[in-house]
Amino acid sequence: MTHTKLFCLAGEDAAHHKLTTRITDRLLVEGIDWLEEGAVLDGTRTWAGLQSVEYFQLSKACARAREEKLNFYGGFQNDPKALEARQYRAAILLFMKVCKPPPTLLIIARDLDGEPNRRHGFESAVEHTKPPFPVVLAAPQPEAEAWYVAGYVPRDDTERKRLDEVTRKLGFDPTERPHQLKSTTHASVRDAKSVLEMLEPNRDRWIECLDEPWSVLERHGDGSVGMCEFVSHLRAALTVVFPEMRKG
Repeated sequence: MTHTKLFCLAGEDAAHHKLTTRITDRLLVEGIDWLEEGAVLDGTRTWAGLQSVEYFQLSKACARAREEKLNFYGGFQNDPKALEARQYRAAILLFMKVCKPPPTLLIIARDLDGEPNRRHGFESAVEHTKPPFPVVLAAPQPEAEAWYVAGYVPRDDTERKRLDEVTRKLGFDPTERPHQLKSTTHASVRDAKSVLEMLEPNRDRWIECLDEPWSVLERHGDGSVGMCEFVSHLRAALTVVFPEMRKG
């Protein structure tokens, strides 16, 4: 056994909190023998934002870093990734300098929205900041709802009918090709939020999509949708925090 680990999240909204905490906790329960044997998960890790809230809103990172007089500008001059990198660096510095105690693991979640510089900026920020704890990026492409779509497997005739109708409307099965969805507006037929709502009006059902077998999530969530990359990097980080965790 070990003392409780502090896992922190900086994300855009509650959707990111639900996605990242569900996947992280699943990896822990499946990867650590003594958790499978009945140890209480909440006694193993706790989730927080910068302070007592569930998550820290990433869009506020630069403003908060200025309030704390943290230098998050350096090292990015003449870098096309500078604007993105500064936001990530500001968030990382806040968790390094302001969060007490500092986190054992930090997850930063942001929709890519078709902007590759968001991922590159994260990599640049970590390289320049060198945080003393693992930092993992969750970067759904195009947005968080695409990950739920990737894990949507119809459970009955009603759900199969809805999937068939959405597939006809789109011209492709969104559960098998979620990377073709968009993060535009609800007026777009391929908008990921709209597609998810058409597939499953019951929002309580969405989170269960992340409980499907890894083989399903890996097949549907590979490539540019970003889920498999997040799971791979997160699993590697968790094995640093919990050396007893199985690696795969």
